Amino acid sequence: MKTSKVRLTKDSWLALALDVLAQEGKAKIKIEYLAKRLGVTKGSFYAHFPDRRDFTTSIAVYWADTLTSTALASLRLTKGNAQERLLLLMQKIKDDDLAKYDIVMRAWALDEPLIAEQVEKVDRERFEYIKSLFAEMGFTGNELDVRTMIFQTYHSLSPALQGSFFEKNRFKHVNVTHKLFIQKIDEDL
Repeated sequence: MKTSKVRLTKDSWLALALDVLAQEGKAKIKIEYLAKRLGVTKGSFYAHFPDRRDFTTSIAVYWADTLTSTALASLRLTKGNAQERLLLLMQKIKDDDLAKYDIVMRAWALDEPLIAEQVEKVDRERFEYIKSLFAEMGFTGNELDVRTMIFQTYHSLSPALQGSFFEKNRFKHVNVTHKLFIQKIDEDL
């Protein structure tokens, strides 16, 4: 009886690399280690990536595309006012765990320029989308920029800060946070 070998895709390597990065750290992002985890030889790696540099760049691009660009593209197609779309974004961030690799990617970016370039691209893309929602709600000037920055920072860091504390009341937590973000600030403060 012949056994058939499963042909791995490029995305198989990249998805595993992100998981290993998040769970075990960047020191474990080694070709041999990943090949062993996937149950293949290093030749499988070289069928998809010419070298380590291309692999590193591909990890960052994969992270940017799958957890930001694709998500924002689908959100741009949704109907509803800006407040409803902001709530939908917040729910999607939680439901699809879109920020799960943010902290490890940012840490890796500190000493890897190829990663830093993609992190900056993601930050810009997220910032512009979020800012457009707040602008549509009528926020302007410094309040618009600061609100956008706080929203982006909160959602990027919250998976590490919340842990399981909020998980049991996740839906309620999203709604309360949404109300906080759409609330106008008394300009006399």
